[in-house]
Amino acid sequence: MYSKLLFWFLYVMISGYFMKNKKSLIKTVLPLFFIAAAIAFVFLYKQPKKKIIYSKEALIMGTTFRMEFSHADSKKAIVLEDKVVKEIKRLEKKLSPYINDSEISIINRQAAIAPVKVSVEMLELLQFALEMGEKTDGVFDISYASVGRYYDFRSKKAPNTNIIQEKLKAINYKNIILNKADSSVSFISKECRINLGGFAKGYAAEVTAKILKQGDADYGQITIGGDTYLFGRKYGKNGWRIGIKNPDRPKEAAILIQTTDSAVSTSGNYERFFFKNGERIHHIINPKTGKSAKGIKSVTIIGKSGAMCDALSTTLLISGEQKGLALINSIPDYEAIMITDDDRVITSNNANKFIVIGIEKQ
Repeated sequence: MYSKLLFWFLYVMISGYFMKNKKSLIKTVLPLFFIAAAIAFVFLYKQPKKKIIYSKEALIMGTTFRMEFSHADSKKAIVLEDKVVKEIKRLEKKLSPYINDSEISIINRQAAIAPVKVSVEMLELLQFALEMGEKTDGVFDISYASVGRYYDFRSKKAPNTNIIQEKLKAINYKNIILNKADSSVSFISKECRINLGGFAKGYAAEVTAKILKQGDADYGQITIGGDTYLFGRKYGKNGWRIGIKNPDRPKEAAILIQTTDSAVSTSGNYERFFFKNGERIHHIINPKTGKSAKGIKSVTIIGKSGAMCDALSTTLLISGEQKGLALINSIPDYEAIMITDDDRVITSNNANKFIVIGIEKQ
């Protein structure tokens, strides 16, 4: 619009001058015209390109995958969309225990028999999992799957007490042996099984969000189930605003937080569950008991690493209020918001700075 106004202004000025002094047109007016045209070109060139918002939703990794980002180049944006979807499917193929030939499934079938060669990425993920096991005194333990695999949430079936007690002996992250020299993993116990579900989605959200960021997206959000990674500033200086679900009414938000350039992971007892004899049986298994964790309905962690946030949200939901707070307050740059079974909101030392709207904080 401004370039058109500039053009017509110059046209009127030149026309008026030409009417008054036709002889000086070539010597004076034409050079002025070319200078003005050059200025108009520069002005147009510097105008920012209009950014377009792109979004996609799909069922991936056994849950809802959502992507939203802004980009000025439509062709590059389409390429980025494709890259993200391919990467998330690659990670699902590697990490899902429900895909027969996934890397994790092969490990579970063979590692108790002989060492299994694994990819560099898998070795790093397993190393992270074992470090988390050590850091949390075994509260976070990927070998929970030794019992966890006997729960069937589709059929609403839970293992009986005898099976739990028998398989519970195999739950110990120290039963998982990593050999960095030959990039292999082996299990000490024949009954040991592992599942990276406690941090896989958080890891995948961060990895795919970085694809968008490196592809010059202005801002972006990747959400996989309860795990989100955000960058840029959708809402100006406030970055992003996202809701923490009400555990009793998951379609509603109980708390609204704002942050950016960070991961936000929520673990809750309301995602996959059923009731048996009046007891809520949900998918977050306490590795010490082989049963669903109790005491906390929901834990949200805010921090820089997607994998760490995901692992910590799982850990705190299992460990409970007091031990959970002690742990999170000992880890710099990570904050927690917990909703207890009796609907109290518990926050770590500096979590309140993220809360915009919420039910009463304790």
